[in-house]
Amino acid sequence: MLGKTGMYAAFFSTRPTASPCNAKPDTTRRTVVLQLFILTKQESVMKALQKGFTLIELMIVIAIIGILAAIALPMYQDYISKSQTTRVVGELAAAKTAVDAAIFDGKTPVAGTDVAAGSTSAKAPVGLKTGMGSGSKVRSNLLSAASVAVADNVTTIKGVLGGNANKDIHGAEISQVRDAQGVWKCLVDKKNAPGWKDKFIPSGCSAPETAPKT
Repeated sequence: MLGKTGMYAAFFSTRPTASPCNAKPDTTRRTVVLQLFILTKQESVMKALQKGFTLIELMIVIAIIGILAAIALPMYQDYISKSQTTRVVGELAAAKTAVDAAIFDGKTPVAGTDVAAGSTSAKAPVGLKTGMGSGSKVRSNLLSAASVAVADNVTTIKGVLGGNANKDIHGAEISQVRDAQGVWKCLVDKKNAPGWKDKFIPSGCSAPETAPKT
């Protein structure tokens, strides 16, 4: 196929000649016109395909992404913190049945998973930690410490957030407390958690009451 310049030359160099009515029509000019039309359309399509974003358009897109990231990332981190706090509350609550059973049997609940074989000890494991008695290693990967304590007929199951938990909630303490009448309550104390927010406290739990300032 001729180039565009060649087509123009062929078009203008071609002159219609007089011919009788029964002569064949001059197809050269028609062919050149058709080829010019096709070539022009092809160039238009190629230019449209090759057209890219302008610098301003790219800057606008980058700005929008930055705004969305600034809003979404903190919200996502808060969601993770709350879901992990709720999970630990559930893990500690699962030990309440074992504590109730131990107290009904006249035994002292401990955080470990086992007692010595054949032991007639008055201690009963609740399974928060591995090992004998009070245990050695916390089983939950969201806790850095776990314990079961009994004092004045009040039993406290406590866990300290840490391990794989979000850094914002590290150090917060979650407690399941059983009073002398056998009534349980859930307490969540932020302690020194660096990014703690009250909205992380799950429903059914509360922050410990703060003594009024004098």
